[in-house]
Amino acid sequence: MSDVLNGDLISEAEVAQILSVHVKTLRRWHRERRAPKRIRIGQKTYYRKSSVARWLEKNERECDFRLGAAS
Repeated sequence: MSDVLNGDLISEAEVAQILSVHVKTLRRWHRERRAPKRIRIGQKTYYRKSSVARWLEKNERECDFRLGAAS
């Protein structure tokens, strides 16, 4: 409950917006066990900001992107 009180929880819609995906994509990722951990309170879904940040770090990839490089 302290997460709710200290503002550490964010909504499913907010996480989808942060990740630039549709809420349905985020839900599918959960079914596939590919999404950040979530918390259900009644019919609402929330995420800890710290869990989303850890998930992003875990899934971060380095890109070898060079401007003007031939494909």
